[in-house]
Amino acid sequence: MFWKHTAVVIACTLPIALGGCDDGPEYIPTEPARGMVELSVNISGTTDLDRDGVVVRFAGRLKQMYAEDVWAFGWDQGDFTVAIEGVSANCSVPGGTSQEVSVVAQQTTSFSFEVICEPLGPAQIEFFATTANIVKISDRDANFETGELEVGCWEVALAGPWGCVYSVFRFDGIEAVIAGRVVKSATLVVYPTSLPPDGPQWGYEVMRYGEGDWDAQSLTYNTRPPRLGSIGSAPPMTAVGTPLEIDLTELVQNWNRGIWLRNGIQLIDGLTLNGDLYPDPPSDNRHNFESDDAYTDHSHCPHLLIEFE
Repeated sequence: MFWKHTAVVIACTLPIALGGCDDGPEYIPTEPARGMVELSVNISGTTDLDRDGVVVRFAGRLKQMYAEDVWAFGWDQGDFTVAIEGVSANCSVPGGTSQEVSVVAQQTTSFSFEVICEPLGPAQIEFFATTANIVKISDRDANFETGELEVGCWEVALAGPWGCVYSVFRFDGIEAVIAGRVVKSATLVVYPTSLPPDGPQWGYEVMRYGEGDWDAQSLTYNTRPPRLGSIGSAPPMTAVGTPLEIDLTELVQNWNRGIWLRNGIQLIDGLTLNGDLYPDPPSDNRHNFESDDAYTDHSHCPHLLIEFE
């Protein structure tokens, strides 16, 4: 059996003075006690701004924010702490990195962090190689820590084969100099002291090294790290005294981002790009370059010319 329930509403029609009905004060529904919060970050100063943004925290919530960003949301009324983190070393927050803000119901509470950035350093630097060696295919176990730098191939014996020599460089400590900055360009600069007897015929290649410990005192042809491919090139030199410049912007940018291993580079001539021994190259193709050991003009030693945005 099914029962049908019917709601019956009985209106009170008796005057209150005669003992009629009184429902009490009128009930008016209200919104929860919440307000709006608007947080922003204003980053100013130099061109070396905090490009990777900052982290703003509010009552257990966090958000990655950039210059002129606004973070808006609703929140319960009360007193809360808002904090900023991840500010670059060249930037400061004059008002402090942590502040108390009060959220008022039915109102908007706005707060902005002012971040002021100073220049990280000069717009252009010369970072000199901390290690500059050569390795020779003809002397595979020999260490050549001192002397002129050299690239190219020559005849080891009258009957052949031909041997090749490469220059290798390390730039230890460069990560501390470029950290937090935007690398616009980077150029390897070396100064030739001699050209091949028959004149330059091939260009130059720069290859980066993979994993493998090495230093100036122990490096040999047999102990050098593996090469990981060409990262820069240049046409043949035509005169002594003019620097050889090879664009290595991609290399230094990837060093800065931590994408590529900072384990040194190798400068070779184009003839030896794909091998080490040539049974019959057309001529002696050796070049010499200045180094700390062979010359006193430090400005001509191998270095990276780096420009920043």
